[in-house]
Amino acid sequence: MRNNQIVRFVLSVVVLCSVLLAPFQVRAYATEHLPSDEVFGDFVVGPGKMDVELHPGESKTVELTLANRMGDEREFEIHVEDMKGSEDPAQAVVLLGGEKGPYSLRDYFSFPEPTFTLPHATKARIPVTITIPKDAEPGGFYGSVLLTTTSKKVTGPNGEVVGGAAVISRIGVLFFVTVPGATKQEGVLESFATKAHQMFFTGGDITFQALFRNTGDLHMKPSGQIKITNMLGTPIETIAVDSWFSLPHSLRLREVVWQRTGLIGRYTAELTLNRGYNDLRDTMKTTFWVIPLLPAAIVLVSIFIIFFVIRYLVTHIEIRRK
Repeated sequence: MRNNQIVRFVLSVVVLCSVLLAPFQVRAYATEHLPSDEVFGDFVVGPGKMDVELHPGESKTVELTLANRMGDEREFEIHVEDMKGSEDPAQAVVLLGGEKGPYSLRDYFSFPEPTFTLPHATKARIPVTITIPKDAEPGGFYGSVLLTTTSKKVTGPNGEVVGGAAVISRIGVLFFVTVPGATKQEGVLESFATKAHQMFFTGGDITFQALFRNTGDLHMKPSGQIKITNMLGTPIETIAVDSWFSLPHSLRLREVVWQRTGLIGRYTAELTLNRGYNDLRDTMKTTFWVIPLLPAAIVLVSIFIIFFVIRYLVTHIEIRRK
């Protein structure tokens, strides 16, 4: 009997302590309220990309943020996947799911908890640690930290599940980790032209496409500028081409839109691209015509009028001569 009383007393103390200390328990992730509690039906993760340099045996912790704007409390999960480049120019990266990539990074991630619950209009700060093994070879390591949530089941008045299948939403942060040393940096500008190789425009925005191939074992960030000249060879504008990433053994497409009005005639666009290593540069040109509809229509109508006037005059002169 006495033993049972002791057990009950100990259990009561444990429960009381858990209740009293609950407000002071440290959460796995620090949180803060968003400035607005407006419902957007989504969640926002940032930053979109992390570029980190680490030596063998080093670790670094970076911070990701997740803002819940779904309209209700949600449970989120953290997953990691390897990624690689693609031969499809329009596809920036390929996430590999459970497959191990050629430049695997997934085993080098760590974070406090794989799952957590976040109320609406709240932002969580998520520390992610990357640890490179002591025997790591020089080169690039690539992976993604994915944050996912599943839509809640909708139940009817009797508790039955209604509606369609659950929707899984996920957003990834790309990680580019460089281990310095003897690496192979190699790439080249493969092509430069207007979108779909269009030669004639009537005005409006003109889109240029630059195709870069990375044949090395380290990601690159090519950048450059496009110089546009008119038919007289006079420069009329220079457009900056901001850097973009290119993973090893991949093709990457970069689009640049030129917004300019009042154009007419033949133009030449010359791209000078810095490959992103050793200050190596590639240069390519493309030409195109801008023929606005209204001036073109006026010219065509004028030609027709002149043609019919000449024909009328020639016909009547011949009649009078007869």
